[in-house]
Amino acid sequence: MKNVFIRCANVGRRIRELSRHRQWFRSSPFKSAILFLTNRCNSHCRACGIWREEPKIDMPLEMVEGLLKSRLIRPGYSCFTLQGGEAILHPQFARIVQLIQKYGFDYILLSNGVDHRKLADFVERLNIKNVQLSLDGRPQTYILARGVGGYDSVIKSIEELKRLKASVSLAYTISPWNCLEDYLHVAEVAKRYGLPLATVIYENAKIFNTDFKEGDFFYDTSRFMPNGLERKLILFYKKWRENSMIPCLSIFDNTCIMPNGDVRLCHCTDLVLGNLSKEPFDSIWSSKKTLAILRQYRSCNGCYGHCHRIYDLALLDKAKFIPRFFLERLLGVGGIGPIIDELKRKN
Repeated sequence: MKNVFIRCANVGRRIRELSRHRQWFRSSPFKSAILFLTNRCNSHCRACGIWREEPKIDMPLEMVEGLLKSRLIRPGYSCFTLQGGEAILHPQFARIVQLIQKYGFDYILLSNGVDHRKLADFVERLNIKNVQLSLDGRPQTYILARGVGGYDSVIKSIEELKRLKASVSLAYTISPWNCLEDYLHVAEVAKRYGLPLATVIYENAKIFNTDFKEGDFFYDTSRFMPNGLERKLILFYKKWRENSMIPCLSIFDNTCIMPNGDVRLCHCTDLVLGNLSKEPFDSIWSSKKTLAILRQYRSCNGCYGHCHRIYDLALLDKAKFIPRFFLERLLGVGGIGPIIDELKRKN
């Protein structure tokens, strides 16, 4: 009997969490925002065109502070991802981090690790706790994919940040410019230094202003990955390409904010919900326009972006034992049976 009560309580918690994605409560605090602080970059990645953008734009300090004061963004619940371009190239990067720390928010810095000295200096001086570095293969592959010889600098960044006791992780992107041997090399680097490894799949992400290269470049890394959400993300990619529905739940809790203040729906559309130089975040996010767009795009299923899909899978994994008809009504999206069945089967 006790186990039945525990299971009912767990289901109740999952229903409350998922109910946010029907937007019944517009005053709910916002979970995560990705701040594209600048379009300055010291890499020339083939999977990204941000480095080519002109003019160079840096998010104003006062815009960041206005965001931190938003009613819907709360310390202890909301968190930020700082990226670019290369975020540490923002002329006021140190002041932005100090503001985020002052207001008590959690954050993670994404970096290419090319300028390992500058990165280590910021981490030490600002006491930055969480950093994710990109590494897309062996040294020659790195040059091919990123246009610069930054492999050794990434390794030095890992070693420096480990010395400084920062929490470091790696991100690897499956792309047309690398192969399974590159993944295995990066996995070995992650193992050697004791780092978590996120595996991303190259995507036509409009937010990165990329000249997308079509083709069947995907290779399956799942058999070399530990059980968990990262592995599930790879396992389900083929299912998604076969038109299995994965509802886009992440857009209700996450957004992207560009250097000029544009609040974007997600990585893979060019939809702009509003601009922070014209109106505050709370007004943009609570508007009827934004609500209509969120409801329209929750059944989009048009991309497989890592930061969106891993969030969606995590929520669905928690909810997989809720009766399907009820779950579909709750989310306002049909056709999720196959992905729920897969979540029940896969480890």
